[in-house]
Amino acid sequence: MREGSLEAPTRHPIAWKTEAFWNKDALNDELARVYDICHGCRRCVSLCDSFPTLFDLIDESASPKRITSRSSISATCVTCVT
Repeated sequence: MREGSLEAPTRHPIAWKTEAFWNKDALNDELARVYDICHGCRRCVSLCDSFPTLFDLIDESASPKRITSRSSISATCVTCVT
């Protein structure tokens, strides 16, 4: 699928029944990876109030791995709140 395409995205199965899925260290590593990508892109910043919160936290912490207050991000997310 290319960027801007009207095609449906590919949905990959999530292995939520595995022990690795519930590993908190792996989760924190994945969140840091995704936060780093979001921080560099910022294309969807106007779509959800969670993005400015996320970027402020990253800017204040100097590293996505150092964010400790993730609840403030999900509290402003339109998907997480509903």
